[in-house]
Amino acid sequence: MDPEWSESSQAEATEAQCELLRQERNALLDEVERLRREKNELQTERERLEHQRNLMRIERERLENERAQLQAEREKLEQENCRLVQELERLQAERLAFQMERDRAERENQELRDELERLRLRVHELLAQLAQAQRGRKIIMLSGGIGG
Repeated sequence: MDPEWSESSQAEATEAQCELLRQERNALLDEVERLRREKNELQTERERLEHQRNLMRIERERLENERAQLQAEREKLEQENCRLVQELERLQAERLAFQMERDRAERENQELRDELERLRLRVHELLAQLAQAQRGRKIIMLSGGIGG
């Protein structure tokens, strides 16, 4: 073998190895850069998810507070409803008592009207009797009276 060829071949082989190593290094640098970008993207995604989780926690707390307020309002409305039902029952009892009193007063008024009508009829009867008696008296006076 030729020593020059051998040196030149070795140099070419070394150069080829260097080129392969450069390509491998570049591929590794590219991979490192890709992994760095991916890490940054994952970090950004993690931060976004943490932010979203914080927003959801805040929303959950808001909803829990709203639920507690609604529950308190519901209890207040239930108490008010009970009070109104009691008031309604009291008013219905008063209305019934008023209707019964009105019915009694109407019966009493009817009885008084009936009694008034009976009294009118009686007055008419008495007036008729009085008129008849007075006519009979006039007749007696006109005829000279009894025994007169």
